[in-house]
Amino acid sequence: MIAKVAGLALLGMMFSCGSDSNDAPAKCDALVARVCQRWIACTNSSATQAECVAVQKTSLPCAQADAVSDGYNSCMSELQTSPCSVLAANNTINLPATCISSILFKQ
Repeated sequence: MIAKVAGLALLGMMFSCGSDSNDAPAKCDALVARVCQRWIACTNSSATQAECVAVQKTSLPCAQADAVSDGYNSCMSELQTSPCSVLAANNTINLPATCISSILFKQ
């Protein structure tokens, strides 16, 4: 079963100014991949990485990402090091605070 990661949409935030980051879509893809990797490992899900990524991208359109926040690198690190008992508590992914609004989209 592939559960849509609660809060994944919160990774994105609209902004109206600032510089563009050409690698934002790739960084968004990497973040979604990391979330799925950890979700599958923590929950022993039978879903494949590709299935998980496809489901998560329905709520986070990485191709439209324009920039990443200053907390992006911390988010990626914390996703990798947070214990499963925290990340997958109550069968819901609990994103580190640094992940909230780490992917930015122009209005």
